[in-house]
Amino acid sequence: MNELAFLTLDSLLPKGFSKASMGRVLFGLDKSRKINQGDFENYKKFFSATLTRLKSKGYVSKAGNTKRVIWKITENGKNFLESLKNNLPEDDGVLRLFIFDIPEDLKPHRDWIRAELVASGYRLLQKSVWLGERPLLQNFLQTLADKNLFRFIHFFEVKELGTLVNLEEVD
Repeated sequence: MNELAFLTLDSLLPKGFSKASMGRVLFGLDKSRKINQGDFENYKKFFSATLTRLKSKGYVSKAGNTKRVIWKITENGKNFLESLKNNLPEDDGVLRLFIFDIPEDLKPHRDWIRAELVASGYRLLQKSVWLGERPLLQNFLQTLADKNLFRFIHFFEVKELGTLVNLEEVD
């Protein structure tokens, strides 16, 4: 179970993604990085706002006193997570590369795209290069079109592995 928790946190807080760096340190994913007080206070505010938003939607509940607060996922939260999981297409073994270069003035779209890719089971190769083995949801693709973002995106399916596999056979 601990390995599953680690893998979940690692995928939700991808290495090399600046907004995830503090979370990686707080959850022990990047032990070599030190936390400064300013970073900690900013992350604490972000984390608190996120939990409050989840509580207002009924996905988590809060118990305890101000010195020791315990957050728990509610039945409604579990059902919501399960519904998200059930809506994902199955892995089909086809490797897909999703590459984007969103301009700075559209930065909130970059964060949204990264969150959607993580939720779709894609993993980070570089900040704007992601790899997955399942088709992306149609509503995600439609939203990209509606926001006129396809001009900043390249999406490839890798149907044959090519020379890397051939080189491994030579060894």
